[in-house]
Amino acid sequence: MVLGDGEFLLLGDHSAHSLDGRYFGPVHRDDIVGKVVRVYWPFSRARVPE
Repeated sequence: MVLGDGEFLLLGDHSAHSLDGRYFGPVHRDDIVGKVVRVYWPFSRARVPE
């Protein structure tokens, strides 16, 4: 897949069971309304992103 300018492919962390960008396609930057502020699952990877 080739993404255009301002397009992002959003992927879930459990590829076998995620309805993510592979299902819905790319998302344009203008449609992204937030940012990740904390990863809490799986607990072994819990963190606050930089």
